[in-house]
Amino acid sequence: MLNKLVLAAIATAIALPVAASEITPGRAMEAELLNLDASSFTLSELGQISSEATHNKRAERARFILEERADGVRNAVASDDTPSDYFGATRIGRDD
Repeated sequence: MLNKLVLAAIATAIALPVAASEITPGRAMEAELLNLDASSFTLSELGQISSEATHNKRAERARFILEERADGVRNAVASDDTPSDYFGATRIGRDD
């Protein structure tokens, strides 16, 4: 039983990076709609980019993700996500 578990763990460890780097039709379509290279971004990153409101913001987000990846940062998040920018809210919390 333990041998099967170890073999399954090894197979999963080998298969996950291959599956993550595969360009699916959905990922290719999303990248094409954004005029980006599908091999340069994950599907999650493409979703982050497409959620930006304007073309300039989308270009800024794509540039930010690529720069952070070049610096070795994983799971980059835009630095302008402050409470005042989130959902149009100007204040979060109680008025104490």
